[in-house]
Amino acid sequence: MAELNALDARVQARRERFLASVHDPADEKEWAREEVACELRWSPDYAKCRLMQATHLVEKLPKLLDVHEAGKVSDAHVGAATDLTYGLDTAVIAKVEDHVLERAPEQTVSQFRASVRRAIARFDARKLEQRHAEAKAQRLVHCVQQSDGMAGIWSTHTAADAEAMYARLTALAKTLPDERTMDQKRADTLRDLVLGRTQAGTPARGGRIQVLMSQATADRTSDEPGELAGYGPIPASQCRELLADPSSCIERILVDSAGHAIPEPGIDDHPDRRFPSAAQSRWVLSEHPTCRFPGCNRGAIRCECDHIEPYNGHNTVIENLEPLCLRHHHCKHDAGWQVSRDADGVTWWISPTTGLRYAKPRDESPAADP
Repeated sequence: MAELNALDARVQARRERFLASVHDPADEKEWAREEVACELRWSPDYAKCRLMQATHLVEKLPKLLDVHEAGKVSDAHVGAATDLTYGLDTAVIAKVEDHVLERAPEQTVSQFRASVRRAIARFDARKLEQRHAEAKAQRLVHCVQQSDGMAGIWSTHTAADAEAMYARLTALAKTLPDERTMDQKRADTLRDLVLGRTQAGTPARGGRIQVLMSQATADRTSDEPGELAGYGPIPASQCRELLADPSSCIERILVDSAGHAIPEPGIDDHPDRRFPSAAQSRWVLSEHPTCRFPGCNRGAIRCECDHIEPYNGHNTVIENLEPLCLRHHHCKHDAGWQVSRDADGVTWWISPTTGLRYAKPRDESPAADP
């Protein structure tokens, strides 16, 4: 096991060096991430993170990378140091690296992480106010997918704001006289505050979502799961809950036995229009739930509807339309990737740098016959 771990560390370290060699931090668009993502079957966002990590290691933590390549520390040790030192001054990182390196091979990852934290506190001479201002500028909200039809909302705030928000949620939850747990009441209260209410206990979701379900699921004659765009399978009970929401806008789309959307009559009657019609947009969202770049899973509902062949005044038809997220829309038009779609619905991308072809197959349809 020790030999295998050392071998793995050497391979990982060499991979980091190569990734750093193709990364150009000065290039804001930095299309290398798409090349790396396609070739290694990574998502573009993951490729971006790996490229940034590799450059940080090579340029800011070279001694740690040498120790890693020698097989003396694990990839997890390197990841901990990278995460904790990212954004620090180069001189501070060098002092931290020298201070923690000697003991690193004998430490667990958690022990090493604690050592790095203490070293940063010792050597980072920046004022707390400055570090706080920088951290505050990075506040965010994002959605984290979980299993069993659930997801989490993760947000960061100042400590005072977060404590006040939690106290307010707790106070409101305590006023609800039912059998839900306090955690359930806090979660439901946060949901209702963000989404609003149409009546007591019923949130008005307001924002646009797309759910695909069979008619049998809607009619309660089947418990076949549905599909929430951008998330994946959700249970039939949650599908029917969404149908019962008075704020829901229901659109019925016919599908064939393979689960592919059947075009509405006359859907391509006006191919001369620049932007797709509502019917065409519905078809695109139903037929292609995610961005059509290989490895990209951004939901089509958050993408732009793009012409595969550039618009020429008469080709706004569903066979020439597909969703692309903003970055991969620019990847096509600005970076020179060639895009086509074959008769099986597979989208092909050809790299302008290597000439290699990469496929984005049709997304698996949740409405297909088992």
